[in-house]
Amino acid sequence: MTITVLAIDDTRSVLDVIRLFLEDRGFSVRAETNPRKGIEIAMAGGIDLILLDIIMPDMDGYQVWDLLKADDRSKEIPVVMLTAQAILMHTPKDFLFGLYGYVAKPFSRDQLLAVVSNAMRLTKQDSWERLLAAGKKRRYPTPKT
Repeated sequence: MTITVLAIDDTRSVLDVIRLFLEDRGFSVRAETNPRKGIEIAMAGGIDLILLDIIMPDMDGYQVWDLLKADDRSKEIPVVMLTAQAILMHTPKDFLFGLYGYVAKPFSRDQLLAVVSNAMRLTKQDSWERLLAAGKKRRYPTPKT
């Protein structure tokens, strides 16, 4: 199964680098410079992870985040923020707790792959915890104490 990443950034060259780094490792990448179109793509389904820039014209990453998390079609999609280090230092800490990670620009191939891989690992862990919370049977028996 191919993991599909939606990258939303107003800078085409950043999207090109993301595509190059991730497609080289087998990910499918959908790239969008327009935040509103990015939201539409996410809500249409088939997206496993969103890489989202914070500073964009017309609609910033915080506004995009709010719209994605307010809609049932996209609220469960993990989001990783892309931003300049200076912006990251001024991002409200409570906002960062809702993310699956962040990458400061400029980033290396290894940095991007690490945060994407970690976000996907956390997503699988969250799914397992949700199954347990919903009362589903454990795959392995609980150890006796």
